[in-house]
Amino acid sequence: MDKLELMKLLNEVYEDHLKVDAIRQLGPYINDSKVLDSLCREAIETDSHRVREALIKTLKGNQEEANRRWALISLS
Repeated sequence: MDKLELMKLLNEVYEDHLKVDAIRQLGPYINDSKVLDSLCREAIETDSHRVREALIKTLKGNQEEANRRWALISLS
């Protein structure tokens, strides 16, 4: 599955295990701005501890930019 399909899956599914799997597969693309934005939006919107934990682990791959984007997205 390519990164666009994974981002679409992340936004469309409700099952935690599918979201966690998509998040983990997006890890190698953590330097892509669209991927980073998608992950940060999900981090803000999710109520799931499991999903949030996977997001934190993945976002650590690009901490500085993730912090910047998370702040921008959360303020808009």
